[in-house]
Amino acid sequence: MASINMSTVLKFGVMIVSMILSRFVDTSNPDILMKVRIGYVITVVVNALMNYYIRTIVRKTHDERKIYIVKSMLGQELVEETTYMEKEETMCTQAMTGALTSVFMTLGLMSMKMGMHYGMVMQIMQLPFNIYTNPLFQKHILHKELDHPWGEQCEVCVPFSLVDA
Repeated sequence: MASINMSTVLKFGVMIVSMILSRFVDTSNPDILMKVRIGYVITVVVNALMNYYIRTIVRKTHDERKIYIVKSMLGQELVEETTYMEKEETMCTQAMTGALTSVFMTLGLMSMKMGMHYGMVMQIMQLPFNIYTNPLFQKHILHKELDHPWGEQCEVCVPFSLVDA
């Protein structure tokens, strides 16, 4: 059985609470709906800016230690060789593009086109929590020591049979 860490349990808890609370927001009122849309855009922009700031920190620290990330796909174990800087920079870039893409999906398509507004309300509540539980935020902003946040292994720990020659 896979172990579930406390962060995952809390994320599901926040998601359920945000689903319940989003039903109490009267999105049929145009003034409230506009405030929800503005609040959503603000939280997404803050999320993207936080990831941009973390990416600048990652580039400044320039951590070139090699790491190996073991991925299991279709019964095979694949090993990705990278550095902390490359991995963390990739994670920041993906988070920024994902946040900005979600604006077009959630705000443009779901809210304005389809009239489904509860996703925005849920994201307003969930995004600050997601920022706080992000390993990059924990490591570079809160300066917490994280034990293998990407499931990485050091050079000594990886069996030689897994490393691509």
